[in-house]
Amino acid sequence: MSNEKLVHESKNNDTIFINAFEPKRKEVFEYFNKVLFRNYYIFCFSICVAHMVISIAIGRWSDAIRLVVIVLAIVGVAGFVRFRQTEKLFEVQFSSGAIARIKSFNSAFIEIGEGRYEYSHVTKTVNGKKCLFLVVEKSLTIIIKKDAFTKGDYESFVEFLKEKLKDNPKALKGLRKA
Repeated sequence: MSNEKLVHESKNNDTIFINAFEPKRKEVFEYFNKVLFRNYYIFCFSICVAHMVISIAIGRWSDAIRLVVIVLAIVGVAGFVRFRQTEKLFEVQFSSGAIARIKSFNSAFIEIGEGRYEYSHVTKTVNGKKCLFLVVEKSLTIIIKKDAFTKGDYESFVEFLKEKLKDNPKALKGLRKA
């Protein structure tokens, strides 16, 4: 479905930005890598490095090499399994209508389908190549495709968000222009 076919009427008439697109596998994959799996990679890498340093310090090179191989295998298998679970969850949510195609942003709320969220509930922003991810209270991630604005543009949207999130420095951390 193209952006021109997506029609949206805001509940109030002060809508400043509208982002409309059909989420595809590549947006889910970017979300998976940037938001969900990043901390897992960092954790596994940290454990591996710490064990390698200790093993090398006490002269047990074979233990260090063995651990690297084991951790890489676990990260690879776990990453694949977790990605498939995320993809299946995405398909269920998308088919049920839980993942909205249209997001509108007015001066007071973010509107997604029938849901409304205050900007103060945004806890984190993550900037990807083609998407911006707004994490709302750790339970909801809003995917905003940078080139899918039907009202407004991405650069203006970033400035708008900076103003709305200025009281939350952690939420501003990942917010960058294209």
